[in-house]
Amino acid sequence: MDHSVENKKQTEPTPESQVKEVEMTEIPSALFFIPLPRPANRDSNDSKDSFLIYTFPRSVYEKPEIDPNTGKRGKEKLVKKAERLWQEEVKEANEIKRGEHPDASKWKKTKGFAARGASSVIRMMSNSAIETLGRLPPPKKLGKITIYYPSPTDIPAVLDAPQLQREEVRQKFIEMLIETRGKARKRAAISGVMLPVTLALDIMIIVPLFLFEINMAYFSLQANGARKVEALTKKTDIVNKKDHESEEKIISRTGEAVDKEFEFEPAGPHTFRLVIEHLYAICSSFDSLRFPPLADVPGLKYEPDRMMARELIDQFKSSVSEEVASRHVLDEARVAEDLHESLKKAAKQYLKTLT
Repeated sequence: MDHSVENKKQTEPTPESQVKEVEMTEIPSALFFIPLPRPANRDSNDSKDSFLIYTFPRSVYEKPEIDPNTGKRGKEKLVKKAERLWQEEVKEANEIKRGEHPDASKWKKTKGFAARGASSVIRMMSNSAIETLGRLPPPKKLGKITIYYPSPTDIPAVLDAPQLQREEVRQKFIEMLIETRGKARKRAAISGVMLPVTLALDIMIIVPLFLFEINMAYFSLQANGARKVEALTKKTDIVNKKDHESEEKIISRTGEAVDKEFEFEPAGPHTFRLVIEHLYAICSSFDSLRFPPLADVPGLKYEPDRMMARELIDQFKSSVSEEVASRHVLDEARVAEDLHESLKKAAKQYLKTLT
């Protein structure tokens, strides 16, 4: 008997093991598809509805692991390194604010204050959809994405908000990808051009303004979002738009490819209700004429309600493994705060589109 043939057979990967290997390299994720409320003075002929997407912030990136043979860390791409360093800066700044570093020096406190302010500015400047898509896994590891949308019973009866069906969510999501792709590329290009300018200003000005660091963080955020959007549009063939091709034709042509990359599912009961109410309260705080206060919808609190975060976190944990969940910040208080900021930014962008 030829033992070499036998050994070769034993070492050859079976189809099952090959599938497992693919599954290990692909990281699934989830997005929440949230309808924006319709304004009270909405034109009866206006059939266009608006939506936003949300997912949880990423945990701080870790440094590449040390190779046991060479004793050196693996290579880290420039954009990812810039994003990791900024994440660490902001994380430490928030910890100082919460009093977790009582012995922090005056310089660290000053730098932390500047980092928190810069982080807020960067979030305000960023497009809501680009920021959310930037939180997905790297393009090479990007697995299937589940898009959760509210069931009709999750829309409060007192609110005029679109009630969604699967095909409608699918169509709106493709439209959002098409629109976001152009914005992401443009923003990344502009912030990249500004890098040498801000570096020169930081060198020339005696008082530290961290302009280059802030712009680098903003650039990495836009570049990261642009890479994720580009990966998604390539996977779904949206990127190969033919001349004069309408969005309707793109949606029809790419439908099968989209269904391979995404699953569209209604979320469990009560997952979205508090989020939608909170979003309406935010819109009302910005424009009480278009979104008048409602007795059955609670107003804004000093701190966002953790319960609205808990419902989303529970839905997310039920759809991914513990390993995937650990890639995200899932602390209820921090998610509630992050969700509030994301809703606020999306509401501001939405109000600008209303006439």
